[in-house]
Amino acid sequence: MQGKKYVGIFFAFITGIGVSFLGAAPLGTLNIAALQVTLARGTTAGMLYSAGAIFIEMIFILFSLLGVEWIQKKATLFRTIEWITVVIVLGLAAGSMMAAMHPKPNSMGNMLFDPAVPSFFIGVSFRLFLPTMVPFWLGWNTLLFSKNILRPNYAYYLAYIPGAGLGTFLAHLIYIQGGSMATEAYQSNQVAINWGIGALFMAIALFQIARLTFARPKIAAD
Repeated sequence: MQGKKYVGIFFAFITGIGVSFLGAAPLGTLNIAALQVTLARGTTAGMLYSAGAIFIEMIFILFSLLGVEWIQKKATLFRTIEWITVVIVLGLAAGSMMAAMHPKPNSMGNMLFDPAVPSFFIGVSFRLFLPTMVPFWLGWNTLLFSKNILRPNYAYYLAYIPGAGLGTFLAHLIYIQGGSMATEAYQSNQVAINWGIGALFMAIALFQIARLTFARPKIAAD
């Protein structure tokens, strides 16, 4: 019986890795920022950025497991944060495009990537103001509880949450490694890369605006 429990806990850990990796791997604001931080500061900075984002995500996952009902009632709060996110992403797009139009050596064009701002803090800030994790984790947690993969037990939580953190890190690592490999190319193609990154941020912002304007909220209203 005890052995079956340990198998369930281990499976919760593996499930956390898989769910988080699948959610974090597609191209998005967090991943583009990981790439950009790595290009501007190097691989270690990219890792610290990822650690900051994962720190916040793991706290939220724990909170979502313990306080699902409270979160579901805060639709207005999370919708406001999403609009703030759109403004931030538009600012990042504008910064990258300005850097492309007025290139300077080793400049990424965004104040958030200034060397004075710790990479860990950048990751924390991005994850706090990107509430896409709210419906994602609420949906998956509900499904996993219904399938008895997750159980209301701290042993399961202590396996599932680190697994989710590891899955996110593995997804970020793809972009960090990509940034590390592209550093030399960036030095000789700053303008084109800044235009490309700016265009990606702009596309994400426009998609978010369309989604917020036309889509129904996925969390119950206050």
